[in-house]
Amino acid sequence: MLLNVIAGCYSSLGESEQAFAYMYQALHEAKPTRSNGFEVVLYCNLAHELIQLGDFHQALAYVEQGIARSHQLRNPRLLSVLLINRIICLMGLDRASEALPDVKQLLDLPADETGRGPTNAHFETMGLAALRAGDHALGRDLVARARVNCPEVEVPDEALTLVVAEAEVLRADAKLAEAAQHLQRAESMLHEADAGLSLRVRCLYHAALADACQQLGEPERALTALREWQRCHVARGHQASRARYQAASLQTELRRLQQHLDETEARRRATEKARAELEAINQQLSQKIDEVEALKSRLEQQATRDFLTGLFNRRHLNDVMPQMLAFAQREGQPLAVAIIDLDHFKAVNDRHGHVAGDTLLAAFGALLNENTRQSDVAFRFGGEEFCLLMPGSSTELAQRKVLKLLQAWRRRAFHFETGSLAANTFSAGVADSSSEAESVERLLKVADDRLLEAKRNGRNQVQSQPTPDAAPHRNVSVG
Repeated sequence: MLLNVIAGCYSSLGESEQAFAYMYQALHEAKPTRSNGFEVVLYCNLAHELIQLGDFHQALAYVEQGIARSHQLRNPRLLSVLLINRIICLMGLDRASEALPDVKQLLDLPADETGRGPTNAHFETMGLAALRAGDHALGRDLVARARVNCPEVEVPDEALTLVVAEAEVLRADAKLAEAAQHLQRAESMLHEADAGLSLRVRCLYHAALADACQQLGEPERALTALREWQRCHVARGHQASRARYQAASLQTELRRLQQHLDETEARRRATEKARAELEAINQQLSQKIDEVEALKSRLEQQATRDFLTGLFNRRHLNDVMPQMLAFAQREGQPLAVAIIDLDHFKAVNDRHGHVAGDTLLAAFGALLNENTRQSDVAFRFGGEEFCLLMPGSSTELAQRKVLKLLQAWRRRAFHFETGSLAANTFSAGVADSSSEAESVERLLKVADDRLLEAKRNGRNQVQSQPTPDAAPHRNVSVG
């Protein structure tokens, strides 16, 4: 119970990662045979935090465990909270139609201390689910009931959800302009309730505004809302990546051991027995610290993907390139490597902002995935640099492939609030293992030197021959 109370404090502060850690450990400690159903409360709370982190699948699993166990407890108020969480999960998974039975079950629960209690009935959430499930009559009724209870709605999430639900009613009535205006008038709530408005509801609001503007045929306003949705969605992704389940359990146990250690330290001054206990606790603490460090190390080694672009990262390149080079040498086939640097990327960040820069990086990652063979492997080398390994390709063949990428990249256009970007270019250096180098380090060095040569020669080109001090160079650019 104490762990759950601590988790509630962190949840109120918006620190879902810490809240999840304490709740997960509390669930580990709770036993159905001696907790009198307390683990159902933990299932409910864990699902709430996972919803805030955007992990609707795992949240739904916990909710359904809680609902299955709650039938033995005969606690309608707890069941109502679990059902609301399941409705939110199903909407987040675009399965709103499956939430209609839960909405009707909630409406059948008595609204007093023996049922749902004096807490907010969440009519706005149920109404939004009904509207998105296609039951417009039920949705309008629930939104109207939520509007009647509006003076009692003091939670920012619920107030903004009501705005989205009201806009959904307008859209159902084909009043698209009024729906968009209704949403835009609520924009001030994003700033007034900044301390208490969750990323989940911010995503819900921006997605609704983007849909309304798109239906109105206003792509610029829709794109602006979509960018805000993307920013909130990425922030939720960062939160979720930090909520490692195993690490959360171990870190919570470390805190408990540290507290035990402090208590034992005070008792040590009185008896020799306490001194022995302290030494034992010190040993356990040291062991747990080693376990946490080992776990973190394993998690870092397993993290082979770059979150922004979806490509493999530099660590994975270091792992696989020696194997690919050794295989190419055994088979008598070349392994080509290209190092690519997006031209004038810093100017994009300076003029249009880092969100625009991230958009370009993600788009280039997608371009590499779409325009390479299955046997080719693409990596984000670092910053705005990328690396492409091409088994069985000579330098000349690799140069032609990269030139096609350059032509495709030049055709991409991007539009931001601060202006548009077109005719984007990159510089690249290409080398292969059969004619240039027989080691990973040398092969990368040759390709990198040619990349620098391409940049010195004016960028927007692919350099595939030695630099002037070795032999006459050849580079190809796209005009």
